[in-house]
Amino acid sequence: MTYQDGEHRIVVGVDGSASSRAALAWAVKQARLTGAAIEAVIAWDYPATYGYPITVASEVSYEDLAAKVLAEAVGEIGPLSEGIKISSKVTEGYPAEVLLDASVTDVVFRQHGIALRSQPSLAPRS
Repeated sequence: MTYQDGEHRIVVGVDGSASSRAALAWAVKQARLTGAAIEAVIAWDYPATYGYPITVASEVSYEDLAAKVLAEAVGEIGPLSEGIKISSKVTEGYPAEVLLDASVTDVVFRQHGIALRSQPSLAPRS
């Protein structure tokens, strides 16, 4: 599938875990085979509270922390990504929704050492 501008893309969710870094490495190999670009995506949100309210330090930027995790993961790919277009996207929200919203082509999920490819659902969400 192609993105709106005709560019083939692979969207990869990154959260700093070893499996998300493996998914990014797999996406780089797949992009090299298919000529696709990669969009590395990370979702962030404010901590959920239940029962008692918590005080969130105003000097903490969850968006900046997420951006740092994403930059480190993309930076670790290093020479493997030479010649591959990789863009990064930091978005506030629930990870599954952020990934689906970002995806127009392939979404890479990495679970227990198995790479799964999925097409985005076009069904309306309630």
